[in-house]
Amino acid sequence: MTRSGKTPVHTVLVIEDDPDLAKNLVSSLQAGNYKAIVSSTAADATTKLSKQAFFCVLVDLKLERGTGEQVVNFMRGPTSTFNRETPVIITSGNVSAEVLTRLRPHVYAVMVKPFDVDQLLGKLGTLTS
Repeated sequence: MTRSGKTPVHTVLVIEDDPDLAKNLVSSLQAGNYKAIVSSTAADATTKLSKQAFFCVLVDLKLERGTGEQVVNFMRGPTSTFNRETPVIITSGNVSAEVLTRLRPHVYAVMVKPFDVDQLLGKLGTLTS
């Protein structure tokens, strides 16, 4: 159950190594009636992506161990089973033009930190319509 008392409709994987930001994203997603699962490393994220289908993946590009780009490449690669088509939203404070050029064909949206959580929830809402 979310804080609103409703059963979550969709599960979102949040890949974020800043624990405070991850906690805030989880709270905001729960308030928006989403279930959130957090990974703080690329390796943990790819393990979770190998075992469960997600509605959407929010991924920071700069992780303490690994990169968000590695995660996106894994998702779109030949060994991906559950999440090859899952929408990806990049949530990063620093998005270089080079990385954006490489990832743009593989992601649904890019949100530069700090971003408005209501805008994020709006983007997630467009995925359900």
